[in-house]
This record gives sequence, C-alpha cells and structure tokens, in this order.
Amino acid sequence: MTILGREPALLLDALKVALVMGATFGLDVTTDQQTWIVAALAAGFGLAKAFTTRPFAVTAVTDFVTAAGILAIGFGANISQAQLASLVAFASVVTVLVQRAQITPAATTGA
Repeated sequence: MTILGREPALLLDALKVALVMGATFGLDVTTDQQTWIVAALAAGFGLAKAFTTRPFAVTAVTDFVTAAGILAIGFGANISQAQLASLVAFASVVTVLVQRAQITPAATTGA
C-alpha cells in the first residue's frame, strides 16, 4: 500500500521529523503533545491501510477513534473516559453495520 505514491512508514517518519523540527523552530507543542500527535498519525496511517486491504479490520477504526480521542484530551478537550469509551463503541458498531452490507456468507458444502 502506498499513500501519495510513498510507503506509509516513510511518510510517518517524515511527519515526525517535521513535527520535531517545527518544535525546534518555535512551534508551541510540548514533548507530550508531540507524542500524542505521532500516535494519532500512526493510527491514521493504520486506518488508511485498513481501508485499502481486505478483509477490512474493524479494529483499525476503533484504534483510530481511540487515538484521536486521546489526542483531543491531550490538547485539553473536556472528554471523560466514559465519553471516549462510548465514542469508540459507537464507531465500532457503525463500522460493522456499514461493513455487514458488503459481506456474504461462505457457501457450505455437504450436509
């Protein structure tokens, strides 16, 4: 799988370096925030990979929503653990419902 014609790992590394370089040149992000951003980017690349491979992994969506929620909390969003858990559960259910329409049962042989 490629994103913009490049391997996801290469893009992720380039974004990490750009983030650290930006912080060096005055971008107002703490070390913790850099870690959260990189985690969210990694989850985003995992989500992109999930959408381009089959069978689709529902866990990629839930992992992405979890990472995005943690990133939001890290930047000061007023989200409780219970709210984040319900968002993750909702994303999982919606993903399964959408995916379910595209799944057919395997044919059985013999009886």
